[in-house]
Amino acid sequence: MSKKKKILVFDDDPDLGIFCKTVLETKGWEVKVFTESFGAREAVEAEKPDLVILDIMMEETDTGIRLARELGEMGVPILLLSAIAQASGAVLDHRDLPVVEVVNKPIEPETLVSKVEAILG
Repeated sequence: MSKKKKILVFDDDPDLGIFCKTVLETKGWEVKVFTESFGAREAVEAEKPDLVILDIMMEETDTGIRLARELGEMGVPILLLSAIAQASGAVLDHRDLPVVEVVNKPIEPETLVSKVEAILG
């Protein structure tokens, strides 16, 4: 039997963390939620996730971007969540970031599942 894929979610909105955990666990993935970015590197090193879902704006407006660069060095796939693009009407150019994709919030459950399935296989 294969081991469950592990996903770490970093988002300062506890409701979004609960949403991700609920939706993704129903599909059989193991999900841990963190509401702050402090200690994220240590959490990734300890948990060895198959995927990190990361909010762009946490403690500061660029926390997620800085964290994506740091975690990207560890080789873990990152799905970046953004409320910025929808609020501003802008498109986030993520070509220089080590992320698989940027997804706008709010995100529908089906969209979240399909994005995660595409990344985890």
